[in-house]
Amino acid sequence: MNSVTVSTPFNIYLDFEVAALPRRILAWLTDMALIMAFAQSMRSFALGMFYDIPDEKYPIGLDFLLVTLPILFYHLIMELVFQGQSLGKKVVGIRVLSLEG
Repeated sequence: MNSVTVSTPFNIYLDFEVAALPRRILAWLTDMALIMAFAQSMRSFALGMFYDIPDEKYPIGLDFLLVTLPILFYHLIMELVFQGQSLGKKVVGIRVLSLEG
Protein backbone atom coordinates (compact mmCIF):
# COMPACT_ATOMS: atom_id res chain seq x y z
CA MET A 1 0.00 0.00 0.00
CA ASN A 2 1.26 3.50 -0.80
CA SER A 3 2.04 5.88 2.01
CA VAL A 4 2.66 9.61 2.27
CA THR A 5 5.11 11.21 4.68
CA VAL A 6 4.05 14.56 6.11
CA SER A 7 6.49 16.90 7.83
CA THR A 8 5.02 19.04 10.61
CA PRO A 9 6.31 22.50 11.57
CA PHE A 10 8.09 20.85 14.52
CA ASN A 11 10.13 18.59 12.19
CA ILE A 12 8.13 15.52 13.11
CA TYR A 13 7.55 13.15 10.22
CA LEU A 14 4.22 11.31 10.09
CA ASP A 15 3.44 8.44 7.72
CA PHE A 16 -0.10 8.04 6.43
CA GLU A 17 -1.48 5.23 4.29
CA VAL A 18 -3.14 6.33 1.05
CA ALA A 19 -6.70 5.01 0.72
CA ALA A 20 -7.20 2.35 -1.93
CA LEU A 21 -9.34 3.15 -4.96
CA PRO A 22 -12.22 0.76 -4.04
CA ARG A 23 -12.55 2.44 -0.63
CA ARG A 24 -12.64 5.87 -2.26
CA ILE A 25 -15.29 4.72 -4.73
CA LEU A 26 -17.39 3.23 -1.91
CA ALA A 27 -17.16 6.51 0.02
CA TRP A 28 -18.20 8.45 -3.09
CA LEU A 29 -21.14 6.12 -3.78
CA THR A 30 -22.27 6.47 -0.16
CA ASP A 31 -22.11 10.26 -0.43
CA MET A 32 -24.05 10.20 -3.71
CA ALA A 33 -26.76 7.97 -2.20
CA LEU A 34 -27.10 10.35 0.75
CA ILE A 35 -27.23 13.39 -1.53
CA MET A 36 -29.86 11.79 -3.77
CA ALA A 37 -32.00 10.79 -0.77
CA PHE A 38 -31.71 14.32 0.62
CA ALA A 39 -32.65 15.89 -2.73
CA GLN A 40 -35.65 13.61 -3.17
CA SER A 41 -36.94 14.26 0.34
CA MET A 42 -36.52 18.04 0.01
CA ARG A 43 -38.25 18.06 -3.39
CA SER A 44 -41.12 16.02 -1.95
CA PHE A 45 -41.33 18.50 0.92
CA ALA A 46 -41.40 21.47 -1.47
CA LEU A 47 -44.04 19.86 -3.68
CA GLY A 48 -46.13 18.94 -0.63
CA MET A 49 -46.18 22.55 0.50
CA PHE A 50 -47.46 23.87 -2.86
CA TYR A 51 -49.39 20.91 -4.28
CA ASP A 52 -52.86 22.06 -3.18
CA ILE A 53 -52.58 25.62 -4.48
CA PRO A 54 -54.40 25.88 -7.84
CA ASP A 55 -52.49 27.23 -10.85
CA GLU A 56 -49.23 27.20 -8.90
CA LYS A 57 -46.07 26.20 -10.68
CA TYR A 58 -43.22 24.25 -9.15
CA PRO A 59 -41.39 26.54 -6.68
CA ILE A 60 -38.01 26.85 -8.38
CA GLY A 61 -36.66 29.38 -5.88
CA LEU A 62 -37.55 27.13 -2.97
CA ASP A 63 -36.02 24.18 -4.82
CA PHE A 64 -32.81 26.18 -5.23
CA LEU A 65 -32.67 27.01 -1.52
CA LEU A 66 -33.67 23.60 -0.18
CA VAL A 67 -31.93 21.32 -2.68
CA THR A 68 -29.33 22.94 -4.91
CA LEU A 69 -27.40 25.04 -2.39
CA PRO A 70 -27.01 22.27 0.21
CA ILE A 71 -25.85 19.85 -2.49
CA LEU A 72 -23.32 22.35 -3.87
CA PHE A 73 -21.79 22.93 -0.44
CA TYR A 74 -22.15 19.36 0.91
CA HIS A 75 -18.49 18.31 0.61
CA LEU A 76 -17.12 21.64 1.81
CA ILE A 77 -19.36 21.76 4.87
CA MET A 78 -18.87 18.09 5.75
CA GLU A 79 -15.09 18.28 5.51
CA LEU A 80 -15.03 21.40 7.68
CA VAL A 81 -17.45 20.03 10.29
CA PHE A 82 -16.10 16.47 10.41
CA GLN A 83 -12.40 17.46 10.11
CA GLY A 84 -11.65 16.12 6.63
CA GLN A 85 -14.42 13.54 6.30
CA SER A 86 -17.72 13.55 4.50
CA LEU A 87 -20.37 11.13 5.74
CA GLY A 88 -19.32 8.58 3.10
CA LYS A 89 -15.66 8.87 4.09
CA LYS A 90 -16.63 8.53 7.75
CA VAL A 91 -18.51 5.29 7.00
CA VAL A 92 -15.55 3.86 5.04
CA GLY A 93 -12.95 5.21 7.46
CA ILE A 94 -10.88 7.55 5.26
CA ARG A 95 -10.17 11.28 5.54
CA VAL A 96 -8.59 14.17 3.63
CA LEU A 97 -5.24 15.45 4.94
CA SER A 98 -3.10 18.37 3.86
CA LEU A 99 0.61 17.96 3.22
CA GLU A 100 1.36 20.38 6.06
CA GLY A 101 -0.13 17.95 8.57
